[in-house]
Amino acid sequence: MNSEGRGRAVSSFDPEPSVPKRRRARRSNSEAHASGAERPSTPPFDRIIRLCAQRDRSQHELLERLVRAGYTQEESQSAVSRAVSCGLVSDARFAEAYIRSRVSMGKGRAAIERELQRKFGIDPAPYFEDEGASFGLSEDEQTQRAVAFLLKHEPHCKDVWGGAYRKLIAKGYAPSIASRATREWFESRS
Repeated sequence: MNSEGRGRAVSSFDPEPSVPKRRRARRSNSEAHASGAERPSTPPFDRIIRLCAQRDRSQHELLERLVRAGYTQEESQSAVSRAVSCGLVSDARFAEAYIRSRVSMGKGRAAIERELQRKFGIDPAPYFEDEGASFGLSEDEQTQRAVAFLLKHEPHCKDVWGGAYRKLIAKGYAPSIASRATREWFESRS
């Protein structure tokens, strides 16, 4: 108790009296992992199991997470290889699920390909050999989805045509599809 009889007693040896001890301990552990001073207590394969229990992950993503957690590159690579051989991790399964989720969000093929390559280190070419038809990403289907998007989210600017085109490009549609969809949407308005 403090001198008024209320609240928490503040001792003179408490280095951070305003920060709860639990939060202080958590922060010091993460700082230790970042500096490499302390080794993680769980084996890397167990960490992979825990991460994959939440959602599918790519090999590249798991490697980055393990190294960031304080495991060596060799330990991480070995654990990821073991997870792949057990069937726990599959880039193909991850990529297909990722593509389907992004298509359902209304993303265009160009954005999906870019994200797979840059964020997850997965070559998107094998998944789009049929021009993306298996994922609803053929040019006609993308155009229909883009027009539906514009009907639902009309641009509110002076240059309506340019605004619609920019919206579709930002959503990840290829320029040719954005142009065609903008033209179809503009014609349907009149």
